[in-house]
Amino acid sequence: MIASGMDALEAPTPADRGEATHDEIAAEAYSLFEGRGGQHGDDVGDWLAAEQMVRARRQGRTDR
Repeated sequence: MIASGMDALEAPTPADRGEATHDEIAAEAYSLFEGRGGQHGDDVGDWLAAEQMVRARRQGRTDR
């Protein structure tokens, strides 16, 4: 018997669980990089800041 909705063998993705996805974080981090004029050297800082920004945005959506 096939499970209704998601296949029983497929694990939920971060997006399915309402979590930030790699692509969302990457896009936000790149935006931060561009906002600094494309200056290299803070990729980890951009990534960590982007994670916080995306998670805060998602949290705001679920709190409403």
